[in-house]
This record gives sequence, C-alpha cells and structure tokens, in this order.
Amino acid sequence: MLALPSDIPRPFEDMAVLASRLDATMVVFDEKDCVRYVSPRKRQIYSFCDFSAPMTFDQMFMKSWEHGVAMGRLGAVGAEDELQDTKRRRLRDRLEFTKHVPTKLLCSHARISSGWNAQLRVEPARAGLDHFFMADLPTMGLTEIIREREAAALRAAALDCLEIGVAVVACDGKVRYKNAAMSAAISSEIGWWVDEAGRLHFDGGASTHGLARLISAAATGAAPSPTTTIRLQRPGDPAPYMASISRGPGRLEDTAVIAVALPTMGTASVIDVLRQEYDLTATEAKLAAMVGAGQETSAAAEALGKTAGSGRTMMKSVYRKLAEKSIPVSGQSALTRWVSMLAAITGASRRRDH
Repeated sequence: MLALPSDIPRPFEDMAVLASRLDATMVVFDEKDCVRYVSPRKRQIYSFCDFSAPMTFDQMFMKSWEHGVAMGRLGAVGAEDELQDTKRRRLRDRLEFTKHVPTKLLCSHARISSGWNAQLRVEPARAGLDHFFMADLPTMGLTEIIREREAAALRAAALDCLEIGVAVVACDGKVRYKNAAMSAAISSEIGWWVDEAGRLHFDGGASTHGLARLISAAATGAAPSPTTTIRLQRPGDPAPYMASISRGPGRLEDTAVIAVALPTMGTASVIDVLRQEYDLTATEAKLAAMVGAGQETSAAAEALGKTAGSGRTMMKSVYRKLAEKSIPVSGQSALTRWVSMLAAITGASRRRDH
C-alpha cells in the first residue's frame, strides 16, 4: 500500500502506482512546488536529499546540482541560470527529456490546472524499455511507452499459458521473444537450441535447412503464402514436431512467428476432450492425438498394438465422427492444425488450474 497524501490528484495517484510497479523514481509537488510524495526508488537514487524534512523543487534541484558537481559531472557555476530555465520549462502541461545525473533517466513531467505537478523518471534498462527508444529520443511519450510495455507483458503472460511453443525471430533466426513452452523445449535439449548469437536452430537434418529458408522468406515477405507448415524430425526420433511459420504483424513485419506443436503437448487432455466431446473411442482418441501430433498413422497404430490397416480404418472413423460434430478435417495436415489448437487450449486450462 503506497503512503500517498490524501489530497493528491487522481492522475498522480495512478502515476505513483505505475512508478511503484516499475520501481521507478517519482516525486509529486503541490501548487506551491513543495514536495508531497517521493517514491522509494527516488529516495534511493537521491539519497543526498533529506526528504524527511520539508523541501521545495528549488531546494531539490540545487541539491542535485551540488551532487553532480561533487561527482565531477557538472560545473561549479551556472546552477541558478539552469534552475530558472528549468522552472520556466516546468510550466508546460507536459515535458519529456533525458537526464544523465545522477544516472541515466528518461523523464516525464506533467502539470495539471491546479498547479500540482509530478516527475516520473525511469531507468530504461531497469524497466525493460530500452528497445522502445532510438538513442536518447523516445518514439512516443514515456507514459504511453510504459502502458504499451505493460500491455505487452500481459500478452506475453497469456502466451505463457499455452503449451504450444511460440517464438518471434528475425530473418536470420535471432530470437526476439519466446514463450514459456518454447523456452522449455530449448532448455530440454530435445532438438531446439539457440546459438551464441541468439539464433534459433533445430537439429533435424534436411528439415533444418528448410526451416531456415522458411524463416527468412516469412520475415522478408517473400513467402508464397501467409503461413507455411513444416514437419521437423530429428534422425532416429519417432516423435516429430509440426511447426507453422508466419510473417510478423504490424511493427513486427520484419520478423517470423514460429508456432510449434510439441510431440507430447497436452496429449492426455486432448484424448479426454476427443472422447468426451467428439464421441471417439479410447483407442481412436489416442490414435487421433498421436497422428495430430505429427506421427504417421502406421507408426501410431503400431505403438497402440494395431496393424497399419486397422489404423487407417480407425482414422476414417475419426474423420467421420469429427465431421458429424462440424469439424471438417480430412487429412493429417488439417488434423495437426486442429489438434495443436485443441492441445494449446486444454494446456492453457491445465496450467491455470495449477
């Protein structure tokens, strides 16, 4: 619970909560330019200021200048002129700039009609905002950037609920983002790995080169279709991966988005859903889940103790029953896409329950 003044204006109350989440520096001044609230991180960085005693903006500025002189970052003269210039600029409703003393800070200053004003200052690397900036210049307002970062974090958390692996990579395969399932696949050393340059690879013989070509084509807009599906399999490994590669949307258009159906992804949950919701027998459900995960029908049937012919017969029954439930899949490629979606959904539910 933040110890905020009872009369702090609502916009600055919300800003203080935001600063707390980012562990950012923030100070709020009332209409007389007296300090009314100082964030914990502000107190830490500005330890040379005694915020336990009443303080005005002028006093805080001069303390900061004196600290800069002591650190050899500022000259001993010119403080008063700089103070007056800063006070004039602070009369604006909004002001954004970069400060380098006592550390690099991206600064946003806001003033409302009552005269109350606030400074929000963020250390870009500490807050995970570096990639939103070109050099020292923000591409948009600091507050908007923070909101966008938080929205991105929520989207990332949602993707982490899925058992389907998701990675966003550059045209050379360098990873810009990966969800929890993809991170687990990489750390488990089951075919996926990232080299020292941060590029994603798969140990799958000829299919590895095919994956690299598809990533490059998708990221550069040269792919013949919006989404391409590829079957990846390591030599001697009976369990393949089915992966789709698409061009990134919007500002990610120079990237490729890889979605990977992991071999054992949500199999138990998928089988339960296939039996309960689509009237498949236990064996049909197991076979459909295995084929949907990328295994050949004959190999999956053999693993279940059935002949290849029995497997083909059961798959015809599977397709017929799914069609009766308005799921028009009639081949392994379509079944794989549908089972991957089903596995991701059931996997997400299971993760939330635990």
